[in-house]
Parts: sequence; C-alpha cells; structure tokens
Amino acid sequence: MRLNDLDIQRCDACDDGWGTCRSEHRCQKGDGFADVQAAFRAADAYVIVTPVYWGEPSESAKALLDRLRRCEATHREESALGGKWALCVAAAGGSGRGTLTCLSGLERFLDHVGARPFDLIGITRRSREYKLEAIRRAAEAMVVWRE
Repeated sequence: MRLNDLDIQRCDACDDGWGTCRSEHRCQKGDGFADVQAAFRAADAYVIVTPVYWGEPSESAKALLDRLRRCEATHREESALGGKWALCVAAAGGSGRGTLTCLSGLERFLDHVGARPFDLIGITRRSREYKLEAIRRAAEAMVVWRE
C-alpha cells in the first residue's frame, strides 16, 4: 500500500479529544483510514517502510501511525495490532543522520499498540545496496518465524 496514493488525513482529536477511537477502536473521519486499519487487522504480520524527514517518518506515515495509535493503543489487550510481528524500515536520504531517531519513534509506536518488533532497519543512500537484501531477508524470516 502506498500511503501517498490514499486519502489519510491527520487526526482531528474529535469530541473530547478522543472521539470513537477510544471507545470503539475506530476513527469517525470519513477518509481512507478505515481501509488501511482493516488491512493491518487482517494481517498476520506487517512491514512499515517510511522515508526519513528531519528524523521523523514522512507526514503521510505519521498521519496513519498517529491515528492507528489512537485507535489501538488504549485497548492494549484487544489491539488488532497487538502480538503481531512488525518489521520497520526507515529510509534516509541526505546525510542519513535522522535514521536512528525515526526508528526510535517507530519502535515507540510498536510498543504503544502492543506489536512485537521483529527488526528495525535503517537504510541510507550509502547502505542502500546491501541493506535492500537485508530487508528482503528479514521480511522472509519474519513470515516463517515461530515463537
């Protein structure tokens, strides 16, 4: 799924600041978020890949992750993302210095929703060639991993 092709808007902190995300695990906005949330719920595991902008995930990734966090983090035991393996990739251009802070934020997101980090991989323009193989192998390993 390519987020920039979808209509995923930022959170509006509806009603009392939470809206239906806290009480019903769903967002009350009428954009494309519900479809993406359903895809996360249906998945056995997932991979999140984002470019790094100023040490953070891209704006479209932040909009999605912030809304997923609001819908899932307050229901840890019932979180649709909870207990699932996740692979996160932060792809930095330029100097690559923001890679670690971006990965740290992605790791916090996984913790908040109760997901299980399989691996967190940073990639820069200097490491791209060999890291692409590492990402592919990590995704394959995650699919067959059993604990």
